[in-house]
Amino acid sequence: MKLVKMAWVLGGLTAFGLGVAVVACSSSNSPANTGASCAALVSCCATLTGSNQTNCTSVVTGADDAACATYLSEAETAGSCKAVVVGTGSGTGTTTTGTSCASLSSCCATLTGANATSCASTVTAAVDANCATYLGQAQAAGSCTGTTTGTGTGTTGTGTGTTGTGTGTTGTGTGTTGTGTGTGTTGTGTGSGSCGTAPTLHPSVTAGVYCPFSAIGSGGKAGSCTAGQHCCEPAAGTSTCNAAGTACTAGDTDWGCLGAIDCAATSSTPVCCGTGTVGQQAACGSQPAYSYITGLTGTACAASCGTGQFKVCETDNDCGTGSPAGTCVATKGKGAQFGHCTN
Repeated sequence: MKLVKMAWVLGGLTAFGLGVAVVACSSSNSPANTGASCAALVSCCATLTGSNQTNCTSVVTGADDAACATYLSEAETAGSCKAVVVGTGSGTGTTTTGTSCASLSSCCATLTGANATSCASTVTAAVDANCATYLGQAQAAGSCTGTTTGTGTGTTGTGTGTTGTGTGTTGTGTGTTGTGTGTGTTGTGTGSGSCGTAPTLHPSVTAGVYCPFSAIGSGGKAGSCTAGQHCCEPAAGTSTCNAAGTACTAGDTDWGCLGAIDCAATSSTPVCCGTGTVGQQAACGSQPAYSYITGLTGTACAASCGTGQFKVCETDNDCGTGSPAGTCVATKGKGAQFGHCTN
């Protein structure tokens, strides 16, 4: 029996055009819990339509607050539910412009195109809570990772100095410029934000690639294709399993394998290779640092992985043996959790 791998994102949509999907993985034996994130996600679901709203409602029904937080973060990254804020900080001060807008201004300088324009507009509006939300979305998408998310909104106090005056004598005399000094007090603030959930490995016992956002699993949820099939994941909507000779629609993510077990049937192509770039998410709150894949277009069985590809794995055995032996590191991308080899 293949271990079912569950993930929730907003219909495969990606943030800032970078292809990063922040997801949460859960299995049927995960403990249920409720909290502020699921309460906030209820409001988010009401703004969605179609399969996105169905997926969103399923996450809320699951009552797993960590899963709700992850789904809400991905929805915001994809441009939806921006009015819903989970876990924003609060601070004291005397003005409406704080450290989050200052940090976001530095972030804007690293963006391009429409992302840079919308970023600058948020800074110009000078609402620190909005700056903090925007910055969190950018970091979840893999941008501006040098700035810590989830900071409070402190405000900067103001100080005034009195400018001295001086007068010069009429005619040939000279005047002396007066001086003035003043001091201001910097306000402080504290707060907390939600962190994405680190991925885990889900080794399979039988061949058959996992198909995120499909409806082939138990209860109409995502499941795995039959061995020999590949999964076509569209940018929005429901993923489908297709025969090996049937191509995916242009723009779909083409999942051909998630480990060596899915490539074992053909000895000439025993390696599962993914096309994309491995990125690194810094540790956040109780979550450790973890890797993720940007620009992911799919996976396929091959004789070996080429330039711009990485070896996909489910266990260390998929990465080979030797000195040093290969290591399979958990990662995630486009709605699935899997591993990549470090050797």
